[in-house]
Amino acid sequence: MPSPNQTALAKRCLFFLLSSALLLTIACSGQQGGGAGTGGQVSLQGAGATFPNPLYQKWLSEYGKLNPDEKLL
Repeated sequence: MPSPNQTALAKRCLFFLLSSALLLTIACSGQQGGGAGTGGQVSLQGAGATFPNPLYQKWLSEYGKLNPDEKLL
């Protein structure tokens, strides 16, 4: 027979899992907000590695000018 502490922990874990599943379902449903499914205009701005790409290209170009015998892949 589980102790009261184990039962409380199990209830908290179940609550967390169900809450997470509900939030994930709502977030992925596409019913909230103005996403692509509503026929509105979608605008994306660079983030992550695509955003600083021009800077990286400039750095690689400058490095290549200073070190012509080395090649970066």
